[in-house]
Amino acid sequence: MTVPLHELATDWTGQTYEERLRLCAETLFVHGLLKAGTYHQATAKIRAHADLQRGQRTLFAEEPENG
Repeated sequence: MTVPLHELATDWTGQTYEERLRLCAETLFVHGLLKAGTYHQATAKIRAHADLQRGQRTLFAEEPENG
């Protein structure tokens, strides 16, 4: 299941799924469960995926309605 990362995470007030994922990666890194390279790779992928979704959302918002 793919979750739009720009949407609010409903059980964490004011956070998007993108922010939540970055915080999870940061927590794992701080506690020594992710190495620096893996942490940076994970956060880059999270950011890239969210940027892609934001771009798609913008394209859909700009499309004229048929009718």
